[in-house]
Amino acid sequence: MSKVDLAIDDYEESSGVRLVIARSRGTGSRLYFCASHMGCCFRAKFGRERGTLPIIYKQELSNPFHCGEPVPPKTKGGAPKNGVRASYNQAYRAIGRAVANGPREKHQARFGLIMSYLKHFQLRNEESTVKAESDADQRLRRLPVGICPGIVRHSLQHVMPILSLDGAHLLSKWKGTLYIASVQTACSNIYPVSFAITKDGEDAEGWKWFLELLVQAIPLLKMQHPDNRCRFCYFTVISDRQKGLIQALQQVFPDNHHCFCSVHIARYVEKEVGKQVAKHVHAMSATFSKRESDELMAKINAISARGKKYLEGISANQWRSTAWVDDPTLPPRFGIVTTNMSESVNSMVGDARDGSWLECTNDIVRKMMNRICSLREENYIDAVAYYRLFETQTLQYIMDKHVREHYKYETLNELLKENIVPVSLDILDQDGVTLPPNRTIRSSGQPRKKKYQETISFRP
Repeated sequence: MSKVDLAIDDYEESSGVRLVIARSRGTGSRLYFCASHMGCCFRAKFGRERGTLPIIYKQELSNPFHCGEPVPPKTKGGAPKNGVRASYNQAYRAIGRAVANGPREKHQARFGLIMSYLKHFQLRNEESTVKAESDADQRLRRLPVGICPGIVRHSLQHVMPILSLDGAHLLSKWKGTLYIASVQTACSNIYPVSFAITKDGEDAEGWKWFLELLVQAIPLLKMQHPDNRCRFCYFTVISDRQKGLIQALQQVFPDNHHCFCSVHIARYVEKEVGKQVAKHVHAMSATFSKRESDELMAKINAISARGKKYLEGISANQWRSTAWVDDPTLPPRFGIVTTNMSESVNSMVGDARDGSWLECTNDIVRKMMNRICSLREENYIDAVAYYRLFETQTLQYIMDKHVREHYKYETLNELLKENIVPVSLDILDQDGVTLPPNRTIRSSGQPRKKKYQETISFRP
């Protein structure tokens, strides 16, 4: 690793950035992170190829770009105030919070950088579909970004054909709603597809606009299923039964099968009839055994007849796995009965929802890029065991004959072949026109209910 140390020293001297070792496995491999920028996406991976001795730079597991605010120079502590001196760690965290939040005037001025950000993003990521809409007063209404056909349009054919949709509220001064679409690889890894931001709440209009943009960017979502028995399109959509989303799916994806999350069904059942009924809902959704499903329904009926009536009112082919046994025309959903992938993505981008729309967009793009880098590293490590396991001809025959393409290493390698190229906020230009969305803020507390005067009618 001595040559690697010399190469890192030369890079630090020429670029002016400082690199630190994030992970080292003896003399076999080493991973470097950037220590000159806060939350930087830079990675440099060094290691050996399978069956070789020399240490090489692994380009597919690295990311040569830098992003984030510069790290403040290290001192022994902050300036004393009222006789109290802050430690370096306290000062570092305080500066990090100040950089992330910043004054409101700074965040408001950054709305004028959004159009420039979209322009540079489209130039760096070829054929990307980005779009922004403004009111007559040049106030932003909707901002979708992150739909990258160079990655998504071609790589979605290598994932499980289950598209999970969910929305989340933004927590900054300007509020808004974050729409997220995500999928899952054959290794059960989360793969974010796209996202969008709107100033309005989660409603049918916002979902319809986002879904139409998805169809425009990813025609694969409406591709016919390769199995001629299936009467739906290739991709199945799973959601949390949000009313506006259901209406939008009926208009934009009428030929795609729509499934419901069993956890959200259980939560509603718990609210209506209690936990004793809700605890059986997920098991009923996951099982393919009709006998077990009938036994669970009998237990629910013994506890609450109203709970049984409610569950029977939901179409079985939208949440119960036994429907796939009775109807072979339904597309497979690979055992995915919840929207956990969307909840995981919401958790992954949770801290990005605190800043302005530009900071939120930039943070999510960086997290998507880092996610692909992490999957590349995991895929490379698993490849060694994969090839050692299937070196024999018998196992290779079984793999080719009976295993779906989604589960093969080559498929996952094609999925992670490309990555997103980030945009540095330092190169953006103010347009002097775009303004933050206009928010109507009601008074705090619950709204008062309207009281109507009772009228008494007398019979003639």
